[in-house]
Amino acid sequence: MQTRSAMEINPAEFSHRASIYLLGVASAYHTTPDEALKVILEAVAKRMMPSFELAPIQGRVVTKKDIKQWLKENKKDRFWLAEKCLVSKKTIDDWLTSRGVIPETKLQFIEQLMEKVAREEVCHA
Repeated sequence: MQTRSAMEINPAEFSHRASIYLLGVASAYHTTPDEALKVILEAVAKRMMPSFELAPIQGRVVTKKDIKQWLKENKKDRFWLAEKCLVSKKTIDDWLTSRGVIPETKLQFIEQLMEKVAREEVCHA
């Protein structure tokens, strides 16, 4: 495969191809283009600089592992979470894989849901 120098790259063509790739990644991982771009940029940065790590967004601490554990501890399954998030169980399964990406809006919703269930347990205790 022959590579082109930076001078030979047409910015409009590059932008178009990058947009198509980004939309493909977003579609494959059931996420927004913004979230897909964050994942792509982090992956590229980690490959180029192994010690690189993005700062957490607004101090976020809930991880996929936390969500899985929370579901187990609260006797909730992925079907229940899918219903609450208005998505399919397959989408939940995809989000919770090691390569899956939970869209920011859905992650915020899941966090709020976890907090709400915790508050209800305290009220009923």
